[in-house]
Amino acid sequence: MGLKIIEKYRLINYIKNSVSAYKYQDLLSLLDKKRNNHNNKDLIEFLLEYSLKEISKEHYSHSLLKRLLIVLYEVIINADNLETIITKDMTEQFRTLLAFYNKENLYEEIDINIIKEIKYLINIKEINDSEDYLLRINNYKERIKELNRLIQNLESDNELSKKNIEYLKRQIQYLQEELDTSRKSNKSHKKIIDDLEIELADIRTALSKTNTSLTNLEIDNAIKNGRLKSLSRNNDSMSRSLLNYEINSYNELMLKERIDESVKIIISLILEDKASEEIIEEELSNNNIFLSNEEYKIVMSKVREKINITTSSFNGQKNYKLLMPYYYKNQFLDLEADSDCIDILLVSDLHLTTSSYVDKNIEKIYEYATNNGISLILNLGDFFGFKTDAKDAITKYNNGCYLVEKCINLIPRVTGIYHAILGGNHDKDSLKYGYDALKIFTDNREDFINLGYDSASITINGKLSNKTSFLIHHLQKKVTDPLSKNGFNPNDYHEYLTNYHNAQGMLLKNYYTSMLGGSHMNGIYSNFILVPSLLNDRKYNGAMHLRIFLNEKKEIDNIIVINLINDYKLIAASEILYKK
Repeated sequence: MGLKIIEKYRLINYIKNSVSAYKYQDLLSLLDKKRNNHNNKDLIEFLLEYSLKEISKEHYSHSLLKRLLIVLYEVIINADNLETIITKDMTEQFRTLLAFYNKENLYEEIDINIIKEIKYLINIKEINDSEDYLLRINNYKERIKELNRLIQNLESDNELSKKNIEYLKRQIQYLQEELDTSRKSNKSHKKIIDDLEIELADIRTALSKTNTSLTNLEIDNAIKNGRLKSLSRNNDSMSRSLLNYEINSYNELMLKERIDESVKIIISLILEDKASEEIIEEELSNNNIFLSNEEYKIVMSKVREKINITTSSFNGQKNYKLLMPYYYKNQFLDLEADSDCIDILLVSDLHLTTSSYVDKNIEKIYEYATNNGISLILNLGDFFGFKTDAKDAITKYNNGCYLVEKCINLIPRVTGIYHAILGGNHDKDSLKYGYDALKIFTDNREDFINLGYDSASITINGKLSNKTSFLIHHLQKKVTDPLSKNGFNPNDYHEYLTNYHNAQGMLLKNYYTSMLGGSHMNGIYSNFILVPSLLNDRKYNGAMHLRIFLNEKKEIDNIIVINLINDYKLIAASEILYKK
């Protein structure tokens, strides 16, 4: 149905005049409250339309375009079922808009993560804008220059250089095809194409001289012809040693690219259970990659850094297999108490995925912790979600790696606040692909603590007893749902906890109480506390603030449980006294 004129006016006035960060709820408040059929598609369509209108002006507003993109981002990350909202036409409009930002160098003033997130969520893999033609041509030119440098350096090498020269010839063929395509698509750039063909001829000439040394005259000609553009400022006074330094630097870059690409290919073969040395060599060759024995050792060491593998030998050939990583459980976290009160924030089931806006709920957690003097956040499992429609293992593996990297980079760091994570069943999904996502994440974040999986003991001043410790646990099986037709029986939980932890050598009598994640419910009972899901689902969504009171012996006297509802922020809803 679209937005009314008055609503459009309110939105633009807000975007133009607001000096603070734009919030989704603020945007909704500007719309007509009497109409219930407003949706995110109306907002996105209008903001896109307005942005495209602005970039069509001869003198566009730099600041307005920046604000419009940030507001668009805020709507996109809050939209449900985004894949049904974004039409093919809208995707093309996003391509045009982002191409304009790229062409006008407007990215510099906008958080690059916003740009990446929009491209990811709208599924824009590449911006194909005709106005980027010159940029692409220049990229081809630079690539040819780099190849020419490498050829010069390879002229005195042995068998390995011949393989690399064959690879370069194939690259030249690829570039020639690209240029042919460019000629057909844009004849107005014939001079640029002709220049490139001249440089291609120079490369072929260099190839024909692979058995001779490069002369000073050839070096001078390369400089004057612009093939070594970065060195042209030195012109005739250019020293051969500086040229060799440039060549060696480029060789190092090429080696890194070959190693990185080899690691990806080998991991893919291992996940497909097709990783014998013979198959690996064949697959690398198919991708024009040839490694020396030393380079192959480097590649395999990097593979082992990324996934757990085991090796076996058959007919003198090594075979690589995926190995489930060993994960830790029943870990201990000790709290030092020098006062009569400890404050802890309990959260559970964030289920972060590759499409999640990872800051959104985390910011609420940190805001509440900061405002209430809490320095420790305990997450009771399913920090990661790993939802994916992909069926092949390599795509799932890559999605998991992307998710972990995204969380490492985007989750904010708040001085003085630590976040301890207990792994749940969804966190363990990454183990199927040979790596421990939870460990990799916490190893790269000094403010996060890894509590292993399933269960952990929280002690006060290092004492494990039913007066100085409590248990945290993520449910390993489904227990009775209180919303089911059969009703809810707390004894089911007590029986489950007793049986599970007795088998682990963790007697429940040694703990003051147990805090459980994974139920997606809220409940406080005599033997355990159910911590709700922070993720919005069909049941109670929120968190819990524990205020643990200690007596003079630094033993637990009682606990005040403050229930928090997850809304635009964490809101205290009730306080309950818990005492054994």
